[in-house]
This record gives sequence, structure tokens and C-alpha cells, in this order.
Amino acid sequence: MKKKFKLFATIGSLALAVCMMTIGVLAATSVSLTVNSTVSFSSTSVYVTFVGTVSGGDSINKTVTAKNYTVLTAQSNETFTAQAGGDSANFTGGAWNIGSLAFAEGAGQTIKYVFKFTNDTPEKAIDIVVTPTNAAGETVDAVISYQTEDGAGTASDLEGLASGKYVEYVYTLTLNNVSQTLDASNVSFDIDITPAA
Repeated sequence: MKKKFKLFATIGSLALAVCMMTIGVLAATSVSLTVNSTVSFSSTSVYVTFVGTVSGGDSINKTVTAKNYTVLTAQSNETFTAQAGGDSANFTGGAWNIGSLAFAEGAGQTIKYVFKFTNDTPEKAIDIVVTPTNAAGETVDAVISYQTEDGAGTASDLEGLASGKYVEYVYTLTLNNVSQTLDASNVSFDIDITPAA
């Protein structure tokens, strides 16, 4: 009698485990973990090269290079134009439409945006001010850091970027709730670049 009880108990436990696993798989496949992103620019009387990269998540690898001038002797434009290659097809009208980015389970729960700004203003020593503003959804945590030629930077490096120098604005998103759908989450950046006062 004891052997029959143990046998039925084992079979019941296995059946329950398979059932719970099936429910877990069905629940996981119904969750959408994506973010839509755009980057838009405006600039006034400065010469700037922008290099943007997005990586992480579900094997994301996007990059674009854009300038607001064609040659240094010409007047700078207010609108950035993408250079050939990379994700340049998605850069139109002074905005980079990065599109839908998917997180992945495990190590892919982080998406990193790196925006590099180089002050190409010639001859005159004109410092530039880079002002990025952004918004992220509630189901992600955002960490902002900075990088310069000299190593780790601070927000003040965006406030007086000297001619010939660059600063990287690094925006890292980490998924903090894998049980919630990110259907309509948007991470957008508006970047304004002006001469320093």
C-alpha cells in the first residue's frame, strides 16, 4: 500500500510540475519587452559631429554618424544630416528614428545608448553647450554617465565643450519588472546644441 501511495504521489507531483511549467511558459510568451526610441536635434551657430550607438538587449547593434555641416569653411546648419553607412537610412529630418528595441531574458535586460558629441568649430575657440533631455517608461531604470578623452566625466562636461574635444553621454536602461508588458513605452531624446555664453 505504501509503494502505491508513493507511486501516485510521485506521478501527481510530476503532473503538477509540468502543468506549472506550461503555465509559466505561456505567461512568458505573452509579455512584450520592447522600447521605441527616437533622437531629435537642434543646433545654432556651431559645428558638431554626432556619433550614436545603441547596444544590448536582444542583440541590438545600431550606429549612426551625423554632422550639421558639410565642410568647415561653410556655414553650419541647424539640421543634422547622417553620413553614409550604419543606421543612416533611419536618420531623416534631423531625427534618428531608432525604432523598436527588445530586451532579452538573462543578460539582455540592459540597453545602452552612447551619444558622442565632438565640437568641430574651427579657428575660433567657441565652446558649445549640449543639452539632452529624455524620458523613460516606468518599467525601466535609467542611469546616466559621461565619458571624455580624460576618462569619466560629469554633467558639467556638456556645459562648455571646447573646440576639438568630445563628450559621450551614456544612457543605460535596465529592465526592472519582467512581469509587465512594455507595449507603449517610449524613450525619446531631444538634444539642443548652442554656443556657450
